[in-house]
Amino acid sequence: MEEIMCTPKEDLQDIVDNGIKFDLLAAETAMFLYETIGNYQSELADKNFEHLFGNIQLLLAKDIVLSISKIFDHNERFNLRSLYAAIKIIKNNAHELKIEYRVQLEERLGVWGLDRKCLIAMADSELTIIVAKMLNDKMPSKDDMKAIKNIRDKRLAHDECIDEAKISVILWQELDNLVELAKSIIGIIGNHYLGSLYETNGKYTLSEDALIESRSLVRLFRQAGIIS
Repeated sequence: MEEIMCTPKEDLQDIVDNGIKFDLLAAETAMFLYETIGNYQSELADKNFEHLFGNIQLLLAKDIVLSISKIFDHNERFNLRSLYAAIKIIKNNAHELKIEYRVQLEERLGVWGLDRKCLIAMADSELTIIVAKMLNDKMPSKDDMKAIKNIRDKRLAHDECIDEAKISVILWQELDNLVELAKSIIGIIGNHYLGSLYETNGKYTLSEDALIESRSLVRLFRQAGIIS
């Protein structure tokens, strides 16, 4: 059977639409649900639901770690749908990818510290090379991902016999920062190389979808008489 060759844009679209987008939605949804449960911890305890929702939070925490790990996964041996894979396509196909909404892209890069007067004079391919470099520079370091990778590898993917003191602690702010970074990068890739508005007025458009479940949970709490 003849192998179907995809264009760089089609490959990029697949990575974003069939991978990163869903992992990011899963991470944000789980984080909103986790926070919502935490906001009503005392009310749940009053109704003897603290153990049930405490266990739900543990499941949500696992989903958050796994989803963020997939978004930032970096392994050259596999064809991954991760941010690294998306940036690599942009870097390697700078002469083929068309820039959509170029003025807005120049403005965004200007906010990141580049001289827009220089950007205006560049061809699309030259600007795309700059974009790929800047996105790579913004990606988290190995140290930034160490705690997440540690828990994923030694507790979620495998149950390794290891001293718990050697398992790094993940701070909530670190998870939030990684999600915000992913949204920012997808905003650049989606808006300017796929022509889809993943970001408008500085806000990630799919974050509203991630709030649906937590809002439903609040309505459930009200109907169940857990909160007023």
